[in-house]
Amino acid sequence: QPGERVFDVSVQGRTVLADFDPAATSGGRLRPVVHEFRGVRLDAKEPLVVEFASQGPSSDPAAAPILNGIELVLE
Repeated sequence: QPGERVFDVSVQGRTVLADFDPAATSGGRLRPVVHEFRGVRLDAKEPLVVEFASQGPSSDPAAAPILNGIELVLE
């Protein structure tokens, strides 16, 4: 349900989504949400770091951040 799974998303230490609520953003259950983040800079030896910070109770698995896939495209 909207409001149950809210989290921040950071890429390379920069917050790219704050208070992201996938259920509210998608408009319903089992509907995809796609976000594109441009300008992420990496060098050949640097790993891609994607972090999630839950805004809900940390002990509730239903409130845990979720990710189903990442696509990397060279700019």
